Amino acid sequence: PIFDVNSSGVSYFDGNVGIGTDSPGSKLEVSSSGANGVLISKDTGTTSNSGRLFFETDTVSEGFSFLNSNGLMTIRSQAEAGATSGNVRVTIDGSGNVGIGTTSPGSYDTALVGSDHKFLNVQAGSTNYAVQTLAGDSGTNGNRLGYLTFVNDNNNATYKYSAWIGSEVEGTTANKQGGRLILSTTSDNSTAGPVERMRITSGGNVGIGTTKIG
Repeated sequence: PIFDVNSSGVSYFDGNVGIGTDSPGSKLEVSSSGANGVLISKDTGTTSNSGRLFFETDTVSEGFSFLNSNGLMTIRSQAEAGATSGNVRVTIDGSGNVGIGTTSPGSYDTALVGSDHKFLNVQAGSTNYAVQTLAGDSGTNGNRLGYLTFVNDNNNATYKYSAWIGSEVEGTTANKQGGRLILSTTSDNSTAGPVERMRITSGGNVGIGTTKIG
């Protein structure tokens, strides 16, 4: 049967289920327009929380959940439906600030720089430290590995980059290549984009206004 209810009162569908569509392409497909869709409503016990959306494997400790807690969207690990919502790992607050390892992603320096600015905070636990990794994979001398870029959205689309800090491969020793650090800025009224102003070589030498460092 397409739909059945067993002796325990559990109902199930045999096949794909469509809501708002008569040709569902998966086990459940919801088709809607505007501000409609799937609503996961408030927790009936703790109404400041939403219901949970769980993602599980055959290993309990690998479960994840999504949960809105007091207006803070959280991604949690070690979650298990019917047992635990899990431990908070990533948060997004109502202002768009993002936190990793913290439930207060917009709390740092707001008194100094203002709460309307956007923050990405990576918070380590006690006695540990936070790491943000930009990883590349290149064996060619001079190739780029990672860049931290600064953009001015007020500029024309072609000239949005105002500065960047980058790391490049420096050296030719197989599997043990070094790296250099490059700092570049864009001059006012420039059409060239960020131009290198300073570099630190793999040997620790510093050049300002030159790429030829002894």
